[in-house]
Amino acid sequence: PPALLLVLATRDDDAAVLELVRKMDAARVQIDLGPLSERDAYALALSHLGGEADPLARKIVQEADGNPLFLVELVRHQGRDVESVAGRGLDAMLADKIDQLGDAARAVAELVAVAGEPVTRRLLALATQLAGPELTRHLGNLRAEHVVRLAGSRADDTIEPYHARIRRAVLSAMPAERRSK
Repeated sequence: PPALLLVLATRDDDAAVLELVRKMDAARVQIDLGPLSERDAYALALSHLGGEADPLARKIVQEADGNPLFLVELVRHQGRDVESVAGRGLDAMLADKIDQLGDAARAVAELVAVAGEPVTRRLLALATQLAGPELTRHLGNLRAEHVVRLAGSRADDTIEPYHARIRRAVLSAMPAERRSK
């Protein structure tokens, strides 16, 4: 048979995928990826900013903390305005993104963040009182903006924050009285 190169990527917390890969009867190489170095993050920021935005690139690199997804999102959101990054950062960018999706999407993101563990679509539908198609639309938008991760589209499939930092940002943007309800 012809040679095949299969490249898989998963998070450390995706045990089912990792177990499946371990059971494969094939030569494999596992590469653990960590945060980008400051030098690499800076180069990535400059490449997205056109190479001429040194103060902005440095602020974005600092705020992204080595996470290439956050770095690119900050570049996309902030553009070339250094002042929009200063003092606002990733949490404000995430809050702005969620606000642009509307109140219902924000409510879904907040419920997922407050839960502290993966929640099912069924539970989200009950908690938000959103009909199936409307909930699916909001989840799709939140997924596209890297706010939540979906395990599938069935009622008992789970939803969780895309990243722990996103969960913290959503929680920090919520008024205390809403977090405790």
